[in-house]
Amino acid sequence: MKKSSTVKRKIKKLNSKKTLEAFLEAWLAKDYEAMTKRCNITWVIDGWSFFATATDFIKASFMHLELKEYKIGHIERIGEAMMAYPVEVRINTRKATFKANVLCEIAPYSPDVLNGTWGVNPVSVTQIKWIG
Repeated sequence: MKKSSTVKRKIKKLNSKKTLEAFLEAWLAKDYEAMTKRCNITWVIDGWSFFATATDFIKASFMHLELKEYKIGHIERIGEAMMAYPVEVRINTRKATFKANVLCEIAPYSPDVLNGTWGVNPVSVTQIKWIG
């Protein structure tokens, strides 16, 4: 499993796996703003309505889930602009898995793999299945 490393602040267009890795590295670092920057456009614009900001949602959802390590599995293509990755993790002291959905969008509700930007859907990451 991969351990923590520094998160680069300026990220140009990334592929789906690199975007997921950047999201997970930000989670390791407890950098909720960096996590938010790696979320998919639709969610950032429209997915967190009960909080003041998207970053507030990310912080509330992940602050008690201390990511210790992760391993990204083989890609599962869901559609042209959506990939899913099984992820094995250790959170706090327990092992778990989840499937992270990563989407490529040019605008909210507008998938575009040629001109879009990849982003993690954070709600998919919160669907944690604990092991043992």
